[in-house]
Amino acid sequence: HLRRTIHGKKPVVFLYAETPDTEMIGLSILQGAADVLMKPFDRDILQFKLKQAGVIA
Repeated sequence: HLRRTIHGKKPVVFLYAETPDTEMIGLSILQGAADVLMKPFDRDILQFKLKQAGVIA
């Protein structure tokens, strides 16, 4: 249960995966992960995913 409320706000959780393990990724998303970061990723991808999740403007 990754999305428990902390001080009235839900945390944003990202899964970091070195390999495309579809079972692990699927379970993580079902359990509340906002998105998956796969290796290799660059600054633009990270910034896009953080914006998409509402972490940054």
